Amino acid sequence: MVIVALVGYLLSVRDHRWPGLGVAAVAGLLIACVGVTAPGRDLLRSVTGAWPGVAVLRDAQQFVAPLALAEAVGFGVVVARAMNPRERPNADRTGVALGVLALVAPVLLLPGLAWGAAGRLRPAWYPAGWLAAARMIDTSPARGAVLLLPWETYRRPAWNHGEAVFDPWSKLLSRPVIWNDGTRVGDIGLAPDDPRARRLDGVIRGGGPLTTALGAAGVRFVVDDADRTGPGQRLPGAVVVVRQPGLTVYRLPR
Repeated sequence: MVIVALVGYLLSVRDHRWPGLGVAAVAGLLIACVGVTAPGRDLLRSVTGAWPGVAVLRDAQQFVAPLALAEAVGFGVVVARAMNPRERPNADRTGVALGVLALVAPVLLLPGLAWGAAGRLRPAWYPAGWLAAARMIDTSPARGAVLLLPWETYRRPAWNHGEAVFDPWSKLLSRPVIWNDGTRVGDIGLAPDDPRARRLDGVIRGGGPLTTALGAAGVRFVVDDADRTGPGQRLPGAVVVVRQPGLTVYRLPR
């Protein structure tokens, strides 16, 4: 299927369509293959140690997206040509057969992944208390941004079986969210990407009160989703509006 799809893409390039996609596909595939070999993984470790920004290459599978797009386009070109009555007789049946093959091939070639690996792969749902707290924050008339604590990029919530995930609150909330979105490689942490987070980084990592600095930055709510002693002592004047196991939400004064 891949070979047929790539042939179709080459046919489209011959017609002067999407030549740049092929260049991106080849470059992306080469980048994605760096970590396939042991020397490549050693190279990634050494380069990342010298420049943590290269950590984006850890998720190398994302760089094959242009190749997947080229294959999708190419297979569509093959089906379109197969269904062209001027190209060959019985074109309709040939095109339909190719289309059906494209749909069933993934299940036939990887039957173990059907129905979520026979039920072993399943979603982890946000707790109902989290969803209620998100609705309360989004609908609150108290305007302002939300600060997420602890000041770390990743979480290991119990409801996700302890697996590491990005802080979910950055996606759960509709209002502006300030959180530590900086990349971490081992013990090396980069500065947050968000300029608002960079301005507050030193204050949050310090040990002093936060209320005044956060208020000046336009923060109105603080969400703490850690199962430990929260930042309450550092938020004088703040009101606790949600308190449940693993989640505390503070509303800062005007």
